[in-house]
Parts: sequence; structure tokens; C-alpha cells
Amino acid sequence: MQLPLALALILVGLTATTVRLPILSTFDFQLTWYGLILLLDKIVEIRGGRSLLSQPFSFFLLLLASIPFWLFFEWANIFLVNWLYPDQYTFGIVKWSIFASVSFATVLPAIVVSTNLVATISGKLRNEVPKQAKVTRINAGFITILGATILLLVLNFPAHLFPFIWVVIFLILDPINAARGQESIMAQVIKGNYQTLLVLSLGAIVAGLIWESVNFIIPKWTYPLSIAGWFWNLPAPINSKIFQMPVAGYLGYIPFSWSAFSFVKFLKIEVPWLSNK
Repeated sequence: MQLPLALALILVGLTATTVRLPILSTFDFQLTWYGLILLLDKIVEIRGGRSLLSQPFSFFLLLLASIPFWLFFEWANIFLVNWLYPDQYTFGIVKWSIFASVSFATVLPAIVVSTNLVATISGKLRNEVPKQAKVTRINAGFITILGATILLLVLNFPAHLFPFIWVVIFLILDPINAARGQESIMAQVIKGNYQTLLVLSLGAIVAGLIWESVNFIIPKWTYPLSIAGWFWNLPAPINSKIFQMPVAGYLGYIPFSWSAFSFVKFLKIEVPWLSNK
């Protein structure tokens, strides 16, 4: 049932945006993305991984957690102005809130299924958490304060520091996870375990390519040149665009996936992410 539903959602979403079907064309992006999440999740299951739907309550929590997670970046974007939604002002406040929430709920699941897909292809699914170093509360606190400081700097100097917004949640939450004895990317790297870091990074690039391709077909946001014009004028080949995004821009998806992972672990949402547990 999952595979036919996934394909149906993708087909309806792409058809709606192509022929501008009434009502459905408003939610073409969401229909396509929910279909893609279900499709990638099913491929992961076929390849031997566990489906997110095997834990429906945790999957529901993941959808809900995704909304405030992305709202943080929307809040930061008030200062950074890295993207704009051309259609936003055609909605009322209530309708836009619903529309945006349904969209934002896809962010964390998209990262999860993309990294799980990479894990099944590379054979890096695991049945237990890799060994990780113990991190003291003092060290964890220092890194968390560093993350908060970087956030303040980014918000005050957005024209030059805006790329660092993608790493601040990771810097703030991952050391807290380590100090609490939860799964932490930093604590694993200190111990010499790079598996989680690498698979998340590769999965982030996959997710980024899918995100940008969908937005190219169903444009819902644009990248203005007002503040960070230098970024879009980087020399070739790093300024060469894949869809609307310069090649260098895809690097931002990597720390973004680390932040997503740290956020989910901080909330203790038990979804099958990089594991068959």
C-alpha cells in the first residue's frame, strides 16, 4: 500500500503543478514531498532497512518536531534574508500558518529517509550505537556557548557569516547530548568513529539535490541577491548552478543534517535512523 500511495501522491503533485489544477495546485509541493518521503522510505525497507512507518507514533512525533526545527531557520532568515516565498502574501495568516506547517513537517523526515537510503546502499546500517567518548559537562557547556555565540554573530553580521546558521543547532545540542550520555556525533568522532558523520553528510547531499530539484519543478521559494550577493558571485566552478543552487550552496546541507540529527536525539524521538533498531 505504501508504494502505490507514494507514487500516487507524486503523480498528483506533479500533475497539479503542470496543469494548475484548482486547490490541488496550492499543495502540489507538499503532495510531491510526502510522496517522495514514502517512496524513499519504502526503498530503504526493500533494501533491508526499517521503515519509519514501522513506528507510527515516533514518525508522527518526527513530523511535529520538524515544524519548530525549521521555524528556527525561518526566524533566523528574518535577519539573513537567504530565501523568500513569492506566494506567501496571497495567503491569510491562518491559511499560511497551515500551509507552512504542512510543508515544514517534511524537513526532518526527508533528512532521515535520505540518510537511511545512503546507509542501506553503503551497508552502514547498524544495530547498536557506535562507541563514543565521555564528554564532561564543562566541555559540553563550552561548545554549547560557542554555538550560541556563533548564532549571535551570524544574526548581527549576516552578509558574511550566514552559512554558519546551519551548524549552530548542532554546536548547541550535540554536546548536550554527549554530556547526557545520548548519541552524539562529536562524542563518536572523538572516539574515532566517523561512520555517523559521513553517512549523514552523504545523505544530506542526496536530500539537497532532491529538495532543489523539486523546487525547480515546483518553485515555492527564491534566493534573493540582496544581502549575500558575494555568495552567488563566487568564481567558477563553485558558482555553477545545479537547479537554482550554486554548487557551493549544497555544502550547507551537510551541517544542516548534523543539526537535524542532534535535534532529534535531543528530543529522544526513537525513529529508525541509520539503524535497524
